[in-house]
Amino acid sequence: NRYRQKNDLAYSYEVIKKSKLIRFFKSTGYEFYNYSIFDFKGQPAAMNLGLLPAKTKLITSQTFLSRVNRDLSYHLVTFLKSKKEIRKRVYSNKVNNEQSYRSTIEISKKKSPKPKFVYTHLEMPHYPYYYDKNGKEQPFEKLEEDYQVHKPAYIEYLQYSNAKLLELIDHILKNSKEPPIIILMGDHGFRHFTEKVEDKYHFLNLTSIHLPGKNYENINDSMSGVNLFRVILNRQFKQNLPYLKDSTSYLND
Repeated sequence: NRYRQKNDLAYSYEVIKKSKLIRFFKSTGYEFYNYSIFDFKGQPAAMNLGLLPAKTKLITSQTFLSRVNRDLSYHLVTFLKSKKEIRKRVYSNKVNNEQSYRSTIEISKKKSPKPKFVYTHLEMPHYPYYYDKNGKEQPFEKLEEDYQVHKPAYIEYLQYSNAKLLELIDHILKNSKEPPIIILMGDHGFRHFTEKVEDKYHFLNLTSIHLPGKNYENINDSMSGVNLFRVILNRQFKQNLPYLKDSTSYLND
């Protein structure tokens, strides 16, 4: 579906901030750790969201200045040849990924009397494509906007990302006292096509799940993200949530 509401994105941020899922886990005794780009009530985003401070991102998301910042800031700093600002913008995802990845491993090692709900958001293999498949850093010139649609660079970064994610999952499994629930899930598919494609290709998201007991009934390739946690909550936490119609949506800002 393509929503045409003016404030889709801002509304979604607000729903995320007041997440019912997080409230549920907290009510059942879980500690929540936020290693993502999103603000949650009482736990702001841990990541740097760009040139605007994270706390003002939602408030200003519909203002003229915010749109200028979002749409023109890269071109502006490029025009002014501000190397410091260009590098800061180009490498911001890399810094965020490394920080979030490291924090996830560290919290998996931490002993706690309470169970943990850890939300980690890694922008991998999101553009820019920082590494080749062997983990060698790409030169700065290959991280600029012209390389968003560079298929070989994307595939190599995808291979690198796969290896890092498998390594992260191994750490979580090794450090977990009890068998953990692990959800590895993309929030969107590849976006930088050189020609028009069917909408479905934008939503070809990877979803891989590890459940204690390994009972994966009702979890199949056709299930969209809207029902994933409903299945898990019903099965693992004895809830009785109704399932929604499987669907995907574009969000407009």
